[in-house]
Amino acid sequence: MTAIATNAQACVRLLESDSCSGDKLGDALERIGAQAERAGEIIRQLRQFVRKEQPERSLVDLNESIDEVLVTLFIEAHESPPDQIVLDVDATDDPLYGEQEGRFFHGYYRHYCYLPLYVFCGEHLLCARLRPSNIDASAGTVEELERIVRQIRASWPEVKILVRGDSGFCRDKLMSWCEVNGVDFVLGIAKNERLKASIADELATAEQLHEQTGRATRVFKDFRYRTLKSWSRERRMVGKAEHLAQGPNPRFVVTSLTPEAFDARALYEDLYCARGDMENRIKEQQLGLFADRTSTATLRANQLRLYFSSIAVKRHPDLRIKTTATFTQFFPPDSQLSGVSFPVGRTPAPGLAEAGCGAEGARRATAA
Repeated sequence: MTAIATNAQACVRLLESDSCSGDKLGDALERIGAQAERAGEIIRQLRQFVRKEQPERSLVDLNESIDEVLVTLFIEAHESPPDQIVLDVDATDDPLYGEQEGRFFHGYYRHYCYLPLYVFCGEHLLCARLRPSNIDASAGTVEELERIVRQIRASWPEVKILVRGDSGFCRDKLMSWCEVNGVDFVLGIAKNERLKASIADELATAEQLHEQTGRATRVFKDFRYRTLKSWSRERRMVGKAEHLAQGPNPRFVVTSLTPEAFDARALYEDLYCARGDMENRIKEQQLGLFADRTSTATLRANQLRLYFSSIAVKRHPDLRIKTTATFTQFFPPDSQLSGVSFPVGRTPAPGLAEAGCGAEGARRATAA
């Protein structure tokens, strides 16, 4: 009913505006009709329950139902529609130690694992899709975003949506889908010789500044770029020409946002780099809520286990805080592992800090 009211208000605003068009009005009315049918079905089921009638039995796709619930809980967590939301997409490894269905060796992670896909909006989990690891990191992302964006826009037709991800998601299929569907994006892109040549002058400038100051320096460049074969069109690029004590450190992002909306520095440092917080959300779910306990034989059953962890995050927002504690409980702030989250009641393996293991090593140790 809230979605119906929101769409009805949007229709009124369209009628009052000078830019009212039949297409926009028709889309809003279609959404109202779909939400009204859904509300009617819910009311019918409630009436059956109250009258103690024999319920109708029908086959239900459990994955579709839980996927819809995750997005519905996100929408209902807002008292009013936001102006803009950022959908963070990321893939991670889920190490496997048995002969589970879909088990493959992953060359990057260097072990047998699943490769689950996550979609977050801030602290809200919208998608947790378990996948085999013999696929591209971006596989299935467009399909997941299609259903998520469709459901969000059914309730918030005027919200602006931005998709953010690392270079594993910089694929023409995803960017083209965003462009066709009015969704903005900012994605990392793997560096290559053509890209590094595009910021050669900026890299030289950064090196000179580093020699003068002795500190890490950054110079940004805004330019247009298209791959030789894989992209269907030219797109806006931002190059970060950075020089560290270890040498040059160039990085690149591609975006649909205009320079007027975000200049090069703000786009990279303020917008793109903020995606790192999503990795903390994934780590919290795996460490604190056992999202990596996928030890049953089939992929379908392990997906259900991942759903249990996902619903725990949604059902009890404070559960993540209660079930994880910062590593400073066990080590002083200057420790090599300070700030790494571990479940309450678990301590790192002996000698872990002395070995200088990072967060990845810590996660594997606590999963044992």
